[in-house]
Amino acid sequence: MNLPTIPPSINGIEAAQQIVYQAMPPTPQYSWPLLNQRLGIQAFIKHENHSPVGAFKLRGALKEKESLNGKSVGIVLTGGNIDRELYAQVLEEAH
Repeated sequence: MNLPTIPPSINGIEAAQQIVYQAMPPTPQYSWPLLNQRLGIQAFIKHENHSPVGAFKLRGALKEKESLNGKSVGIVLTGGNIDRELYAQVLEEAH
Protein backbone atom coordinates (compact mmCIF):
# COMPACT_ATOMS: atom_id res chain seq x y z
CA MET A 1 0.00 0.00 0.00
CA ASN A 2 1.38 3.41 -0.95
CA LEU A 3 0.55 6.11 1.55
CA PRO A 4 0.69 9.76 0.52
CA THR A 5 3.86 11.53 1.57
CA ILE A 6 3.35 14.66 3.62
CA PRO A 7 6.34 17.00 3.43
CA PRO A 8 7.67 18.15 6.81
CA SER A 9 6.95 21.67 7.93
CA ILE A 10 9.78 24.16 8.44
CA ASN A 11 8.92 24.15 12.16
CA GLY A 12 9.21 20.35 12.25
CA ILE A 13 12.57 20.49 10.48
CA GLU A 14 13.90 23.14 12.86
CA ALA A 15 12.68 21.20 15.91
CA ALA A 16 14.40 18.04 14.67
CA GLN A 17 17.53 20.06 13.94
CA GLN A 18 17.73 21.22 17.56
CA ILE A 19 17.46 17.62 18.80
CA VAL A 20 20.15 16.34 16.45
CA TYR A 21 22.56 19.23 17.00
CA GLN A 22 22.58 18.54 20.74
CA ALA A 23 24.33 15.25 19.97
CA MET A 24 26.32 15.90 16.79
CA PRO A 25 27.55 18.79 14.63
CA PRO A 26 25.93 19.77 11.31
CA THR A 27 27.02 17.73 8.32
CA PRO A 28 29.31 19.65 5.95
CA GLN A 29 27.90 20.57 2.54
CA TYR A 30 30.08 21.22 -0.48
CA SER A 31 29.44 22.64 -3.91
CA TRP A 32 31.51 20.97 -6.65
CA PRO A 33 32.14 23.09 -9.79
CA LEU A 34 32.16 20.17 -12.25
CA LEU A 35 28.95 18.76 -10.82
CA ASN A 36 27.36 22.21 -10.91
CA GLN A 37 28.35 22.54 -14.57
CA ARG A 38 26.91 19.12 -15.41
CA LEU A 39 23.64 19.82 -13.56
CA GLY A 40 23.32 23.39 -14.81
CA ILE A 41 22.69 24.64 -11.27
CA GLN A 42 24.67 25.24 -8.10
CA ALA A 43 24.15 22.12 -5.99
CA PHE A 44 25.25 21.53 -2.42
CA ILE A 45 26.04 17.95 -1.48
CA LYS A 46 25.84 16.79 2.14
CA HIS A 47 28.78 14.59 3.06
CA GLU A 48 27.42 12.28 5.75
CA ASN A 49 30.70 10.35 5.61
CA HIS A 50 32.22 13.34 7.45
CA SER A 51 29.84 12.97 10.41
CA PRO A 52 31.11 11.34 13.63
CA VAL A 53 29.41 8.03 12.78
CA GLY A 54 29.83 8.23 9.01
CA ALA A 55 26.12 7.90 8.22
CA PHE A 56 22.87 9.84 8.36
CA LYS A 57 20.95 7.10 10.19
CA LEU A 58 21.85 8.37 13.65
CA ARG A 59 20.01 11.64 12.96
CA GLY A 60 16.74 9.77 12.45
CA ALA A 61 17.35 7.62 15.50
CA LEU A 62 17.93 10.69 17.68
CA LYS A 63 14.70 12.26 16.47
CA GLU A 64 12.74 9.05 17.06
CA LYS A 65 14.26 8.62 20.52
CA GLU A 66 13.10 12.12 21.44
CA SER A 67 9.55 11.35 20.29
CA LEU A 68 9.32 8.37 22.68
CA ASN A 69 9.14 10.69 25.73
CA GLY A 70 10.80 8.15 28.01
CA LYS A 71 8.60 5.21 26.96
CA SER A 72 10.12 1.74 26.91
CA VAL A 73 10.63 0.20 23.49
CA GLY A 74 11.72 -3.12 22.07
CA ILE A 75 14.48 -3.23 19.50
CA VAL A 76 14.92 -5.86 16.81
CA LEU A 77 18.51 -6.04 15.63
CA THR A 78 18.97 -6.57 11.91
CA GLY A 79 22.74 -6.21 11.79
CA GLY A 80 22.96 -2.63 10.54
CA ASN A 81 25.10 0.05 12.13
CA ILE A 82 22.13 1.90 13.59
CA ASP A 83 21.07 -1.25 15.44
CA ARG A 84 24.33 -1.28 17.34
CA GLU A 85 23.98 2.42 18.17
CA LEU A 86 20.45 2.01 19.47
CA TYR A 87 21.33 -1.11 21.46
CA ALA A 88 24.31 0.67 23.03
CA GLN A 89 22.06 3.59 23.96
CA VAL A 90 19.50 1.25 25.57
CA LEU A 91 22.23 -0.50 27.55
CA GLU A 92 23.71 2.81 28.67
CA GLU A 93 20.35 4.14 29.85
CA ALA A 94 19.52 0.88 31.65
CA HIS A 95 22.56 1.16 33.92
